[in-house]
Amino acid sequence: MRASSTTVAYCPELTESSTHRANKISVAWNHYLAHASIWINRFAGCILPHMKTIGLLLIVAVVALGGDVGGVGNAKAQTSGRAMGTVPGSRASADDLWQRAVALIDRNDYRDAIPLLQQAARMGHAKAQATLGIAYQDGNGVRADDRAAAYWFGLAAAQGHRASEYALGGMYEEGEGGLPRDPRKAGQLYLASARQGFDKAELMVGVNYLTGDDGLPNDRQQAIGWLRKAAAQDSPFARDLLVVLSDRSAPASFANIAALGAYLTRLRNQEMARIAARSGGYRQDTNVVARINAAREMTAWNASRGAGNGGCIGPC
Repeated sequence: MRASSTTVAYCPELTESSTHRANKISVAWNHYLAHASIWINRFAGCILPHMKTIGLLLIVAVVALGGDVGGVGNAKAQTSGRAMGTVPGSRASADDLWQRAVALIDRNDYRDAIPLLQQAARMGHAKAQATLGIAYQDGNGVRADDRAAAYWFGLAAAQGHRASEYALGGMYEEGEGGLPRDPRKAGQLYLASARQGFDKAELMVGVNYLTGDDGLPNDRQQAIGWLRKAAAQDSPFARDLLVVLSDRSAPASFANIAALGAYLTRLRNQEMARIAARSGGYRQDTNVVARINAAREMTAWNASRGAGNGGCIGPC
């Protein structure tokens, strides 16, 4: 058996060795040695160099693979880094969604606004949560659902959204949206909202201090202070109620809302009787007008006491 040309090309010393041995031993032994030598040298002289090459290739492959694995790790790290860095971007994105939703609401397009509000609200945007609460409460763009309204108002209120605190207070006062009826909790929410300057809450807190409702004590000084804040934000009822309280004959406090309403109704009736008695000789007096209007404003205010948010959109 002869060595292949490839083997010879790689190992020229193989032929010389076989010929030298042929002169000393028998042909059979020579053939045996030649065959053995050929296969040994073919393996040692040719396969081994290829194995070295294969080994080198394997090393290169491992290095390359290692680079790829490292690349995956780096990619994960970069992805993680981007994910952690998305918080500011998410906030900007949520605000953009809310702004777009409000623009649609301004055009009375609740159908397209609701999905944007839901996206932003799920991202924790308080104004979007509040606006979505309003939508569920009023049934704008969605089926009216007090429980959903309470849920979204609750999330926004937990972030200090003042209109949501007021709205949620109203729901606790009435026991709506699956919430227990809890006037004291309502009073706390009204006060939290008022402290942030929400005019409707300022009026509510002022009246509550005057009547001792919703867990607040009777405190005329506190009542007047909060009513002044509401009047400064153009609340007609707060302004007229301050006129009534400025009269020395006005009670220092009232037992409850009903007692305040009864007193204002009595004042109105007295003023109307005086006007009728003067048979046109009555000269308009702003204080008289205030006492007359206060009863009407009280009736309207009491009918919506704690109800909803007064149509306030998210920025409130």
